[in-house]
Amino acid sequence: MEAIFFAGLVVVPAALLFVGVQMAFVIPNASPDWPQTEGKIESVSRFTRGTSEDKSFGAEVIFSYSVDGRDFQGKHQQSSPNQHWMEKWISQYPVGKGVTVHYHPEKPDRGVFEPRYRHPKAFLILWSGAILACAELVMYGPAFLQVFKETYHW
Repeated sequence: MEAIFFAGLVVVPAALLFVGVQMAFVIPNASPDWPQTEGKIESVSRFTRGTSEDKSFGAEVIFSYSVDGRDFQGKHQQSSPNQHWMEKWISQYPVGKGVTVHYHPEKPDRGVFEPRYRHPKAFLILWSGAILACAELVMYGPAFLQVFKETYHW
C-alpha cells in the first residue's frame, strides 16, 4: 500500500511536468518544421475574462485543413489585456481566409496555423506539476530520506 501511495506521489507531478513541458516547449518549437498544408478559417468568436479592473480580451479561431484526403479541424485561442491589439490580431483572420497549417507528421490531427503556438493552459499544467513536486518534497522528503537510509544502510 505504501508503495502505491509513494508511486502516486512521484507519478502525478512527473506526468504534469512532462505534459506541461511538451505543451509549452517541445510542440511549439517543433511546429515550424512540420509539414504544411492549406487550411481555411471557419469561425472566430470573441470572449472576455476577468473583472472590470483586470480584464482580458480573447478570441477562439476554428480552422479546417486536409491531410492525405482526411479532413481535420483545429482550434487556436489567443488573448491579451490590450483590446486594441486583440482586435488587430482578430482582423488578420476573417472567416473564409486561407491559412497555411503546420501539422504533426505522425499525428495530423494536431495542426497550428501560427507556428510556435503554445496552448493557453501549457504553463498552468507545467507550474502545477512543479508546485506539487516541491510541496511533496517539503512534506515527504525527510520520510523518504529516512526510508532510503534504512533500506540501503546508508
